[in-house]
Amino acid sequence: VFSLQCSTPCCSHVWPELVTSGRVKRHSALPSCPTCQAPARPNVVMDSDTAFVRNERGRAQQLNYKAWKKSVDALKGPNLVMPSPQAKVVCLEIGASTVSPHVRTEMEKIAGDMHARLIRINLE
Repeated sequence: VFSLQCSTPCCSHVWPELVTSGRVKRHSALPSCPTCQAPARPNVVMDSDTAFVRNERGRAQQLNYKAWKKSVDALKGPNLVMPSPQAKVVCLEIGASTVSPHVRTEMEKIAGDMHARLIRINLE
């Protein structure tokens, strides 16, 4: 996590986390929103998150994901299900717990369509 946002969210501001070069800056209080002083939270989608602030970084991530999915679709063979012989796809899913089934089912579908290996890393 490299960015924070308001936990309310009262605004669409996203700001850098208190980490520089792998070291946490000493800070006397928990990070808070500069606008309303509510506690800050990581700017990541959490489970069924309705308070995630999708700023330019989030929109860029979504565009990158769509481009990746399009490139995966391009690897599919003529019947649009079986992969072409040169397709070698691995889906790496990091931190998607069973609490977030939409992420898990999305990767399961892509991996299944491509006959790809699905590797899950989740510390829960």
